[in-house]
Amino acid sequence: MANYLGLIGAEAFAANRFKNYRRTVFYYYPQGAAPLTGILSLMREEVTNDPEFHWEEKRKSTQIMSTAAISSNISWYATGITISGGVITAATAASGNITTVVGTQYAIKLSGDPTTMFRINHLIQVVEQDSSGNQYTIVGQVNALNNASASIANVVGFTALNVTSSAFAYNLAGNIGINVVVVGNANAEGQVGATDNVYTVPLDIDNLTQIFRTSYQMTGTALKTSAKFDDRGVFPDEAKEAMLNHATEMEKNFIWGQQTITSTVVGGSTQTVRTTGGIMWFLAQWEAGTTYGNAAASVDTDDTKRIIINSTGILAYRTFLGYGERVFRMTNNKTSEKLAFVGSGAMNILTQMFASKIVLMQKPPAGETYGMELTQVILPFGTLWLKTHPLFSENSIWRNSMLILDIPNLRYRFLAGRDTELLRDRQPRNADYVENEYLTESGLEVNFPEAHMYIQNILDFAP
Repeated sequence: MANYLGLIGAEAFAANRFKNYRRTVFYYYPQGAAPLTGILSLMREEVTNDPEFHWEEKRKSTQIMSTAAISSNISWYATGITISGGVITAATAASGNITTVVGTQYAIKLSGDPTTMFRINHLIQVVEQDSSGNQYTIVGQVNALNNASASIANVVGFTALNVTSSAFAYNLAGNIGINVVVVGNANAEGQVGATDNVYTVPLDIDNLTQIFRTSYQMTGTALKTSAKFDDRGVFPDEAKEAMLNHATEMEKNFIWGQQTITSTVVGGSTQTVRTTGGIMWFLAQWEAGTTYGNAAASVDTDDTKRIIINSTGILAYRTFLGYGERVFRMTNNKTSEKLAFVGSGAMNILTQMFASKIVLMQKPPAGETYGMELTQVILPFGTLWLKTHPLFSENSIWRNSMLILDIPNLRYRFLAGRDTELLRDRQPRNADYVENEYLTESGLEVNFPEAHMYIQNILDFAP
């Protein structure tokens, strides 16, 4: 049996079909208003014993840093370099273009602290490109590292081992921001001690649980009165609608919710009100660049952008492939597949765009996707499953948007003993009515925001 989106198989699902109310709603309404909430009920869940829950994220080091300006467009120290204990204590910046020579000592100013990325004996490569597109490479062995507190700050020193063109002008205008990349490490025979490892501390990320409550009431008289559509009365249908509304409101919050902590007065005392951050909140944190330490993003062409504005309203096929390449760089370790919730307007445009290209589209057997109708799009980077989301379609703003999700990088977290439950007889003891309510205290864990993407304003396409 196929295992789409990293979900459990259909046989295992049958044995656990009625585990909770969220799953029950999803079972009866697989095309309904809360498909994300339903899918999360099929994935691995995790209890939390505190309304603030944390998780650790660690990304593999790229071992790449970019050059920065010493002054003007100069990023190289070319003469007068003195090294003491692996630190450059004196150096003279190049005054213009330099001629690189094998065996000569150089140093480069970097945009950050090189000790977080490089080590002594690392081999590094610097590649620059001239106006004609020709690339010139220099490979050197690191022998000095200056951190941000050094008098000559954020500098990596190295001895040139190989130069493809010694006459290339390494300080031409516009060459600030080029990559300095670790390409290996080299050590002498019989050397005592190897190149130190570079360790990156995991990031501590957090979110909050939120209390969702949906109640429904009926008078004692109404409970004894039948309805045209149900001789049991309205109460059973009211209960079903309340559960659907409960799941729908959770769904919206898991997508658009903002992480906040406020207070209100309850019964004469001040109590805390928490709201859980949804997927869009985490995408915004990623783009800001402060929480995760990545480069901030402001325009769609920025490599770290995950909320695509698409201001023209026209989505070009090549541009879409570029977004696909960007979001598929980070995937879970189970499958190279992602699920996209799409508004009906955006689905119309995407269908037309894909129809004009050689792209395989098919609907997998319904039993293997829990009754959801999914459309498969095979991209060069992975498989994208498209699902029309009714909440997107009913809103004129969301209707032309799509949300691409790496489902195994999402996790439903609920407070111990507070997962979705129907609480009966919540009315006062002397009340002549019955009140029940659905109650959930839960939040969403969003791992690696860069594995997800939101594309809005899809009004038309270009080949």
